[in-house]
Formats: sequence, structure tokens, C-alpha cells
Amino acid sequence: MPVGWVRAEGGMVTAEFAIVTPAMILVALALISMLVMGWKQVEVGNEAKEIAREYSLHGNTTLAEQAKATGADVRLGVEGEVVTVTVTRRGGGLYSWFDLDFSGTHRAVIEPRSHG
Repeated sequence: MPVGWVRAEGGMVTAEFAIVTPAMILVALALISMLVMGWKQVEVGNEAKEIAREYSLHGNTTLAEQAKATGADVRLGVEGEVVTVTVTRRGGGLYSWFDLDFSGTHRAVIEPRSHG
């Protein structure tokens, strides 16, 4: 094998690496972004669950006011003996570029002793 062939091969590997590296970084960032998006979705769902639980036990909620104070849109509805809570939060950072909102809804049965 000629010496020039080996040098050309080494440079070719460097060029391929330089072309592939940005694509690999972009894929890694996309995967991390999807993980964070899933985590935010679970977080908002848990927030709705806690607000619904508090309302079903006590007949009122301070958690909803706390969530609203931090920028969440909280909707609470009572239908019969079931409370439905929907929490929506605007996506920040990268998610705001795509106008993504994170929303979670939870329903809970109101405890009989909670309203008197």
C-alpha cells in the first residue's frame, strides 16, 4: 500500500467525522429535549393531581393560587361529586419557539366530609 494512500485515508476519516459530528450533536440535543418535554408533562400532570386531591379533601385549594402565581393557568370545575382540574403551563426556552404548552388534567371524587 503506498504511503499517499494511507494519508488520504486519514484525512478522509477526519472529514467524515467533521461532517457527522454536528448531526450527532443535533440528534443528541433532540433526544434530551424530548426527555425534558416528557418530564415537564408529568410535572404538570402531578400538579393537577395535587390540586384536585386538596380540593376533594378540603373543599378549597391554596395550591391552585400558588400555581397561578407562578404562571400556570388553572381551571377547576365541579360536576356532581367530581372535581376536574386542568393545569396548563407555557413552554419556555426552546419550547416557546414552537408555541408548546404543557397541560395536565386530573379528576377526583369529592370526599363527603369536605363540604360540611
